[in-house]
Amino acid sequence: GNDPGLYLDKGFNVKFKYLPKNRNLPNFAIGLDDFAGTGLFTKEYVVATQELRDLKVTAGLGWGKFAGENSFENPLSLISDGFNTRPIQSDNYNLGGTPSFDKWFRGSTNFIAGIEYFPSNKKGLSLKLEYDPYNYFDLSAANRPDALYELRKKDSNINIGVSYSLNRFVTMDASFIKGNTFNLS
Repeated sequence: GNDPGLYLDKGFNVKFKYLPKNRNLPNFAIGLDDFAGTGLFTKEYVVATQELRDLKVTAGLGWGKFAGENSFENPLSLISDGFNTRPIQSDNYNLGGTPSFDKWFRGSTNFIAGIEYFPSNKKGLSLKLEYDPYNYFDLSAANRPDALYELRKKDSNINIGVSYSLNRFVTMDASFIKGNTFNLS
């Protein structure tokens, strides 16, 4: 039924990075977020990050919860048509804790991207800009009410932020996300 306890499971994330020895080449990462949960929040990505002087540029593709707005056909469908379909429910839907293999890198795809600028005269400071394809209305379990409409409403796909590292252990962040929400951490 509508027992909220059905949706309380542990989320497991994993990221594999490739750092080439040649620093002129980009770093690559493949990630799986909530890969062993109920499958309700699962998302996967492949990204490349290139550092250019004072800039760090990241771009890639995302599946699952990354697909959101402006998604397009999965490029992996060139390998197999099976990549075009992402099951709504996995075999472990009500259980959680089992890898959702049948969802990984399947279904619609979206671009994900971000730019981080490090002003050379301000050590520890960075300015951030990212493209955010999330559909925030799709980021909750099926039994949750839409009473939080104003909190999930999105007015922009562009997020901006500033980060300042005081030292190795303390970083202050401020951001404006979804075109309507200010965050401070």
